[in-house]
Amino acid sequence: MNFSLGKFSAVNSLNPEMKASASIIACVFTLLFLFGKLGGLQSLELGVYDHLIQARAKFDEPPQAYSVSILLLDENDIKQYQHPFSDEFINGLLLKLEYFQPLAIGLDIYRDRPTGTGTENLVNTINAFDNIILINKFKGDHAQGIPVMPALDNPIKVGFSDIVMDDDKIVRRGLLYLSEGESRYYSFALRLALTYLKQENIIEEYASLASDNLKLGRSEFVPFETNDGGYVNADKDGYQFLLDFTYNPESFHFLSLHELLGGSIDPSLIKDKIVVIGISAESVVDNFSIPYSNVAGSHQTISGTALHGLIANQIVNAAIVGQSPLTAVSDILEYSLLLAYCILGSFLTLKAKSMSRLMFVAALGILLPLSLEYVGFYEGIWIPMATSSMAWLMSSALTVAFLTYHEKRQRDQALAMFGNYLSPTIAEYIWNQRILWLQGGKPVPQKLNTTILFSDIKGFTKVADQLEPEVFMEWLNEYLDAMTSIIITHEGVVVRFIGDAILAAFGVPIPLEGKTKVDDAINAVQCALEMQSGLARLNKHWKTQNLPVVAARIGVHSGVVVSGSMGNQSHREYAIQGDDVNIAARLETFRKMDFNPTLDELFENPCRILIGDNTEALVRGHFKVEALGAFNLTRRMVSIYRLFGEVGSG
Repeated sequence: MNFSLGKFSAVNSLNPEMKASASIIACVFTLLFLFGKLGGLQSLELGVYDHLIQARAKFDEPPQAYSVSILLLDENDIKQYQHPFSDEFINGLLLKLEYFQPLAIGLDIYRDRPTGTGTENLVNTINAFDNIILINKFKGDHAQGIPVMPALDNPIKVGFSDIVMDDDKIVRRGLLYLSEGESRYYSFALRLALTYLKQENIIEEYASLASDNLKLGRSEFVPFETNDGGYVNADKDGYQFLLDFTYNPESFHFLSLHELLGGSIDPSLIKDKIVVIGISAESVVDNFSIPYSNVAGSHQTISGTALHGLIANQIVNAAIVGQSPLTAVSDILEYSLLLAYCILGSFLTLKAKSMSRLMFVAALGILLPLSLEYVGFYEGIWIPMATSSMAWLMSSALTVAFLTYHEKRQRDQALAMFGNYLSPTIAEYIWNQRILWLQGGKPVPQKLNTTILFSDIKGFTKVADQLEPEVFMEWLNEYLDAMTSIIITHEGVVVRFIGDAILAAFGVPIPLEGKTKVDDAINAVQCALEMQSGLARLNKHWKTQNLPVVAARIGVHSGVVVSGSMGNQSHREYAIQGDDVNIAARLETFRKMDFNPTLDELFENPCRILIGDNTEALVRGHFKVEALGAFNLTRRMVSIYRLFGEVGSG
């Protein structure tokens, strides 16, 4: 498939390729814009987001000095210490941990009612240490919530455990606050982070007088909006932000209850850390999916405790290091990029000159948008580009489809005036060189050096009268098919049929590369000789069918012609004009009444072939000819030669 478009002017507003490109761009942009508005592309964008999150985590390894350690109680611990754990057991854990001087302890185990023994001791311990944070579940309009028992209900030491999940049940966003009426409630992770950040003298602040954005140390937390990034009409209740999974929770320090109670634990994993206590066991369901894939390709799951630790770690890291959460670009920029990639996909396809370049354009349509999104991740900006990549590929594919259709239509229109009377080689060559000779779907008028061949059947009217119409047309078409095939084989073009007469030309509509007017003349003369042999074979065949046998006159002359198209929009045909065309016609009819071959000659040499002086000069030495003299055929004297065969033939 040839995608070459040739040269087109940027100022030509009627250029069909550009008009089609503009239509394709508008349609693809509108389709994806509306489909995106309806949320049809959210899953695609989030899928790409997940892969980029993992790529960033792989290539941008964070330091291993995490501020969070996780103490998970497993199935064996549940069996040994009997779940639900007693207040006495929980109190013992807290005291053990406090011994190692953590900056914050988060208890991710609900204490909504007294459990077992030791409740009073537990209450005293929690109230005695300011760094112990308890968990509750938010009570909202659609949830009953899980409170903390009244004796422990200190607002500054309690955080809600609620987690935001997307429609695909993946956790990609964290919560800082939830509101009910005029009251604002803190998340469990935020309480832990703020407790930790006291050592750095970092507290909550507004980013500016004109902004309600949370400022923590060196970072600013911008509230998540419903259409941020690849999201469409997402829940934005509370104060949400995009989670940073560069800190893979699997890389956190996980503590063992056995080591803690046995005294063999490494104190450095607790001292000056946030320690989150929770449960990870099959009998206690508390798992969440995150944007990581496991070996099987499914999304990785982690415990709720590890997830709270991850969120707390991100908040701390943002405040101290300055790595703010991802923010999203504006809708205007997002839609501008979508339009830009629609334009690029179509425009670069228009400029492609080969299949390899077209493949490069397609690859670029995938790599460039995703690279931009990846770079945006490093800069802390989510630029959703999966839709833009799709726009690029759709625009490119539709442009290719149009070019294929348009090229075929142009080709059909351009070559229709020649009918089927071109060799595949010539048809392909003149189409590839159409820039030189084709404008507006029709040949550019031009002067060409060519050789013209006229042929006509002797006594054609008599044959037509003696045969039934159906038999006659079959006989005539058999003759024309044979002669046309010979002309095409010799790189000639059948310009026109005039009844039984044939007008052919060699060297039109443009000279073949590497061919000269000498080559065209030799081809034409050889073609005339082959037409004679072909008619002899037909006569032998027709004799066996009791059909008429005939002779033909052929005139060949070389010279300059004016070529172009004739007709109107509904019917147009290729034509050649000029005095040398008339001379070829006169050669065919020259003294035609004197040509009366015998019956035997009709089966050997049934044609009289006359060539003009211009042709004879070009082919001299290649063919056996007999000079007949000079005659005034048109406006000048022409020397006429009768052709008998090639030099060296029998």
